[in-house]
Amino acid sequence: REQALAGVRGNPANPLGHVTLASAMLALDDGVGAEAEIQRAVDAGYDPKLVPHLRAHALLLQGEEEKALAEAGKTDPRLRAYGLRIRGRAFTALGNYAAAMEALDEAARIAPGDADVWVDIGRFRFTAGDLLGAAEASAKAVERAPGNVEALVLRGELVRSQFGLVAALPWFERALERDPFHHDALIEYAATLGDSGRTVDALAATRRALESRPGSPQALYLQAVIAARAGRFDLARTILDKTGGRIDGLPGMLLLGGTLDIQRGEYEQALVKLKELVARQPMNVTARKLLALALLRTDSARNAIDALRPVVARADADSYALTLVARGFERIGDRAEAARYLDRAAYPA
Repeated sequence: REQALAGVRGNPANPLGHVTLASAMLALDDGVGAEAEIQRAVDAGYDPKLVPHLRAHALLLQGEEEKALAEAGKTDPRLRAYGLRIRGRAFTALGNYAAAMEALDEAARIAPGDADVWVDIGRFRFTAGDLLGAAEASAKAVERAPGNVEALVLRGELVRSQFGLVAALPWFERALERDPFHHDALIEYAATLGDSGRTVDALAATRRALESRPGSPQALYLQAVIAARAGRFDLARTILDKTGGRIDGLPGMLLLGGTLDIQRGEYEQALVKLKELVARQPMNVTARKLLALALLRTDSARNAIDALRPVVARADADSYALTLVARGFERIGDRAEAARYLDRAAYPA
């Protein structure tokens, strides 16, 4: 981006310079800046028929899915694969998976050798829960462009889901060899390092991510997680405040926020976050256990038991979940059920 920006400053009348800068901004997820540069390119004489795919991308980054779809429909035939990729992303964001799949299948048909197409197909399949299909698409992306950073990052995420944390690290490291300050690669690398117990390395990766994208809420979130794991809850809250609420609705933020609220004794605030998270992710066992804990501490024992029923119904339920349910039954005076769950907790599967 800095090189493109220098080029524009040196020759602001060059339309291609504005297009190059817009493309760099799109790569950095700066939809507002990219849209402005696209318009400057057109004002400087760039063919307006050659920008709809870029403008659609910029609109999508701003959360304008419907406008992005309309703009993508104007894409020049020579750039159709790009436009179809944006259509796929927009339809995915709108929850129309059938239309997204149709757009991406068409993109693969007309540009089977385009690694970026296969990255988008992989991301779509990952979102749709088709891990096997996503892994296949990511492998095709890497095969077509071994140095494509987006493909390497996606491959790392899928390897992490299939084979574990340690197996994924080399993929993120390969991506960072190609681009040491690629924000998304650094975020995934930091998250994987942190979950692997390599806290110092994870923190270093988040700092590089903040150099790459100052104020990155994803990097700040990971730093807050690291602080919370170390028991430094006040520091975690301070770091989260710096995100400015930009990612408050993400599952990880809801979970961490609920955890910090419980730690501070702010149970009603925790309940709001954790109920939303469980509604969105019914099989999130950690969220259900935290929700049950908050409910128990607000004298809602029956609701706490209900929150954990899907968890303790499993033969492999963990001791903590079983103990929470036992405490719930104790609160409502059902000592027989409490004893049954305490026995299970003492000898978990």
